[in-house]
Amino acid sequence: MYLHSQVTATLVVAVGNLVNVNDEFLQQSEATTKGPSRAVKSLEKQLQTVQVTMNSTFREVRANIAVEVRRVTESTLLSGLGFVSAAASSEESLDNSSLVVMAGNEMSNRVSGEEMNTAVLILPPEVHILARGLS
Repeated sequence: MYLHSQVTATLVVAVGNLVNVNDEFLQQSEATTKGPSRAVKSLEKQLQTVQVTMNSTFREVRANIAVEVRRVTESTLLSGLGFVSAAASSEESLDNSSLVVMAGNEMSNRVSGEEMNTAVLILPPEVHILARGLS
């Protein structure tokens, strides 16, 4: 399990390093080899293999990328799950305290004056099946 976590952390670092690559070179690489997209997809696949129990998480936070894997109950998922970057600006580095995960009422109780950045959340296929069953 420890080795698996090390591999995942290494992939997080590698994908995070893409931010430091010259934009022109990154675009050229994407156009010719799809390298940046393939690196991100590799990280996504690796994160899907991370094993966590109901009361544990896997979190890796670097200066410009943060990931978290957690197991949640169906009721938590149905009440809502939000991810917020509490960094003051896009120029500020992320750290463990700048990634906030909120469930259900925590999101609605959030102070309305606080700026909430957006995040992309990719849900597993099981969630889509569950959502179709509720509609």
